[in-house]
Order: sequence, then C-alpha cells, then structure tokens
Amino acid sequence: MKYLRSILFLFTLISSSHFAQTIPNTINYQSVLKNANGTIVPNGNYNIEFFLYDAETGGVVVWQEGKIINVNDGIINTELGSINPLTITFDKPYWLGIKVESGPELVPRVKLSPVPYSLM
Repeated sequence: MKYLRSILFLFTLISSSHFAQTIPNTINYQSVLKNANGTIVPNGNYNIEFFLYDAETGGVVVWQEGKIINVNDGIINTELGSINPLTITFDKPYWLGIKVESGPELVPRVKLSPVPYSLM
C-alpha cells in the first residue's frame, strides 16, 4: 500500500509539473481602434505598443511590448506576451496602456479583469 501511495504521489507531482508548463503566459486582447472623431481607422498595419502599469494614472511600467498588428475593420486582435513574455506575478491590480503609432498613449487605461490573474 505504501508503495502504491508513493507511485501515485510521484505521478501527481510529474503530472502537475507537466501541466503547469503548458499554460501559456499570454493574455488575449481584442478591441476596436477608432480615430479621434470616433470613426474606425482604415485597414492596414499599425505599430502598437502595450504597457502594463501598477496604477490607473502615473505609476510604473512593469511590462511592455510593441508589435505591428494588422487591423481590419478597426479590430485589434493580439496576444500580449507573445513577443516579450509576461513574467509579472499578477498579485495586484494592473492597468493596460496602449500607444498607436507615434501618437500619445490612449486614455483611460484599461483595468485588467480577473482572468489574467489566473496565471498566478
């Protein structure tokens, strides 16, 4: 019986280690990109930078990633962390800042919902 318990424990340990390694450290992000007057931007490739802050305004950038995204009908669809891995612990609230091309950062920042915190 002791031997069987040891084998089950070892199997559980190996399985949990394997599954923990397969969880991606990325966040799916989708939004609609509009210009200043509220109309959807033209289709094309846009240089977009993403920032995670530790505060709604001001604060410190704890992660950032820039990428060229093909925007079609105004839709941005990307995986945050696909270029620069998300290594932060998600043990407190974070806000997403977005900068398109050479423009200023969009306001307001987007508060992350609980889903990315499941990475913890």
